[in-house]
Amino acid sequence: MAINKKNLVITSDVYKSFKGAGYGAAYNALEDAVDNCFIGLDDPRLPEDHVREVVIEFFAPNGTTMPDTIKIYDNGIGMSKDTVATKLYVTTAVDSKTKIVNGGTSRWGLGYNQFTNYLGEPGRVVTNEIGLNDGFESSVVYNDGEVPRMEDVDLTEEQFQYELSPVNSTHGTMVEITNVNTSKFVKEWWNPTKNTWYRSMQARYNRLLKSGRVKITWRLHKSNKTLERILQPAEFFLNNRDVQDDSWKQPGVGYEDTQNNTWNVITKWGYEDYLDDNQLVPKTTDFDVKFGRHLSAIEQEITTSLGNRNLITRKYAPSAIPTLYVYQNDILLGTIQLKKSERDGGLAHLNGLFVEIDVPKDYVIPTNTTKNGFDKAWQDELKRQIKPWVETHKGFEPSDVKETQWHDAFDEQMRIDDIVGDAFRKLVYGKDISVEDIEENQSHEKQNISSIPDFTYEDDDNYVALVEIKDEIADTAVISQVARYYMNRGGKVDRIVVVARGFKDSVNNEFKAWNKEFDTEFVCVDFSKLQIDENKVQEVAKKNQTKKMKKM
Repeated sequence: MAINKKNLVITSDVYKSFKGAGYGAAYNALEDAVDNCFIGLDDPRLPEDHVREVVIEFFAPNGTTMPDTIKIYDNGIGMSKDTVATKLYVTTAVDSKTKIVNGGTSRWGLGYNQFTNYLGEPGRVVTNEIGLNDGFESSVVYNDGEVPRMEDVDLTEEQFQYELSPVNSTHGTMVEITNVNTSKFVKEWWNPTKNTWYRSMQARYNRLLKSGRVKITWRLHKSNKTLERILQPAEFFLNNRDVQDDSWKQPGVGYEDTQNNTWNVITKWGYEDYLDDNQLVPKTTDFDVKFGRHLSAIEQEITTSLGNRNLITRKYAPSAIPTLYVYQNDILLGTIQLKKSERDGGLAHLNGLFVEIDVPKDYVIPTNTTKNGFDKAWQDELKRQIKPWVETHKGFEPSDVKETQWHDAFDEQMRIDDIVGDAFRKLVYGKDISVEDIEENQSHEKQNISSIPDFTYEDDDNYVALVEIKDEIADTAVISQVARYYMNRGGKVDRIVVVARGFKDSVNNEFKAWNKEFDTEFVCVDFSKLQIDENKVQEVAKKNQTKKMKKM
């Protein structure tokens, strides 16, 4: 039987389908475009002091902030006509050698077609490869059912420099997106305090921005004025608990300059590729790894001194979630969380874990085509390997502690005799009380009796506060418990506090409703707010054990 063969040609219809590409948000598509601007950062044809300038211009008609045209400029290595025709406008595989030499974040070769069609329609591309005097303007036509058609026209040196005047360069590229689909834009997209547009890009390129090798400028051209923002790198701050450097309290000294703000471990870690059971010899790749603890939200004095800084985690609280930050070519490709929330108790010993993983240039990271997500199997394998490796290092060892030991840790925090202790006591008991007050008025019920609160504070002024400790995520069961304490006291209690690893929404919502109906305050306090975790609990347990041994 004869075998029929036919050459297939991908038509324009395929590229038009990218309007539905799974970026998730317009700024993710914009980052896909900007990634291309950093190709060839180390090209030997560039001077050693070369700064890669990227300018993103948004043209908004009628005085609004919603653009109808976007132009992205860079003063990079540019492209030849052959590169534009065979690599930019047509989807082709990017060979490993080219990727290693030029950098980049993907081997899919889909970027231009995806981000232009997702954000609007592909407009002009103006480019000139460094070392050549062959600047040109081109465009691609996507007619239904037809093969994409490239149209181009040569530019004079003066014409090219005019087109790339925002970056003032004789080489580089301008990519235009027309008929922008503003439905992909949130209303406050230009305001960085309202959304993640700037923050996402500041995080993604934080290393490049911090190095000074890259400058990114945003401009919004309205009918009556031009607004400009120059991106600053997102920052992170570490809490090295093995170091006590309080020099940041001195005038002119920033926390970022202290030994507290240092990594716990900087090393290479051998990552083994995911393997089938029948494959005997794993392929191991060495990743550069740095890890430590994020500065936690509980360090109120420090966070206040830092002021309004753009953090890589957006806010201080989410920094408690143990997270892997995956970099390649100094671009943050994405993050992998080891758990969903800092309130999940199962991995509480890893709270605050901050891991930076540098993947070698020649390693193929299995991302999706829009580069905003990793293959789940790869993520799971990475998490499976990194967790036990991290847990062999001081400060992140898993622990198995009893609830009564959490009680002891809480009691110790209530007896800290300084400004921190004052803040802890006020957070729990709702007013300014001293260590002496705690010693005289706080009692501890050490038996696990559900009808009696773990701690009771009752002073001579008839102020009554009850505290219930949970070494887990507090759920609806604690609601019934708290109601029982309230009824047993005939409602004559000023404050009832539940201290736990976290709280179900049902608990928070119920307490909010009760606070509107009753004079008693019902309060939820996370252990992290009191600087209590497994490490602290173990520390207190060892101290108490030593005391017992000395008495024997």
